[in-house]
Amino acid sequence: MSISKIVNNIKINDSGFPPVHLWNPQLCEGQEISIDREGDWYYNNSPIKNIKLVKLFSSVLRNDEGLYFLITPHEKVPVSVDLAHMLLLTLILVMILLLFIPILITHLH
Repeated sequence: MSISKIVNNIKINDSGFPPVHLWNPQLCEGQEISIDREGDWYYNNSPIKNIKLVKLFSSVLRNDEGLYFLITPHEKVPVSVDLAHMLLLTLILVMILLLFIPILITHLH
C-alpha cells in the first residue's frame, strides 16, 4: 500500500490532524522506531529517508505519560525519542538568563 493510500485511510478531524487522542489500539512491539536529537527518524537503526513517511509518522505521534507512540486505529508502536539534547539546551539557556538578567537590570538603572 502506498503512503498516499495510508494517509487517505486515516480520518482527519477539523484540526487537520488524525484524532489519535480518541484511538486506543493494542500495543504492537517488535519494531524499533526512534527519533534522534536532530529530529531524524529511524526504523531498526536505519534512517527513514522518505519525507512523506516521516510526516505521516509525526502526525500520529502521541505522548502517553512521558512515553511516545505511533498511534493508528489498529496499532500502538513505541517510539524512542532522544530529548536530552533539547532539555540540556533549555537548561543552559535558563541558567544564562538567570545569571545575566540581574546584571542587565543593574546596568539599566
